[in-house]
Amino acid sequence: MAASESFEEFVKLTRSTAECDEGPEVLLRPGLLTVRYDVEIDAGRAWTPLRFAGAVALRVIPEPAVSLLTASAYSKVGVIKDSEWLASLLRAPGDGSLPQDLKHFVVFFDHYGSVETI
Repeated sequence: MAASESFEEFVKLTRSTAECDEGPEVLLRPGLLTVRYDVEIDAGRAWTPLRFAGAVALRVIPEPAVSLLTASAYSKVGVIKDSEWLASLLRAPGDGSLPQDLKHFVVFFDHYGSVETI
C-alpha cells in the first residue's frame, strides 16, 4: 500500500461479508466481474451478487496479507483513492487504451481476504 492511498466507502452492503460458508465466488468475463457471497438466513442460504461492469483487472489477497486499509471494506464496497495498483496499470507499456477514469474497488471477506478490481 502506498502512503498516499486512502479508503472511501462506495456502497454499504445489506448483508455482512463476515460469515460466508461457501463463498465468495468470483467470475471474471471480459468487461464484467461478478462476486457472489453467501449468508445464512432463516430459510437456509442466500447468495448476494456484486457486479462490476467495465472490470479490466482482478486480484484476490488472502486474509493474512490484507492491509488495514483494505480490511476497511468489511461489509461494504470501497474505493481505494490514489491506488498504486491502478497507477501501475496506467503506467504499464501497452497501447494506452485503458480508460483514464478507472477506479480501484475492494470488498473484504472475513476468513477469506479481499477481492479487488479495477
